[in-house]
Amino acid sequence: MVAVFKTNIKNEQEVAFIIQNLQEHYHSAAINVDLDDEDKVLRVDNPVVDAIKIILLLSAWSFKCEVLGVIKANKSKSKIK
Repeated sequence: MVAVFKTNIKNEQEVAFIIQNLQEHYHSAAINVDLDDEDKVLRVDNPVVDAIKIILLLSAWSFKCEVLGVIKANKSKSKIK
């Protein structure tokens, strides 16, 4: 599952803080922030993502955060013969 959020993260120091702290809650997640995007997009890719929890965590750390979308991964794999 990939959850995508609009944030107000401004720089690499804030990105490092967010990733480090979110990984305490989502140990195996792939987390990244696109600072070049006007929405400063945060992506969290993990089998289970609680979007409300992420919004509350970022809010507690004084960041704005809103859901742009959640994409459920397709677990079926096609085989090419």
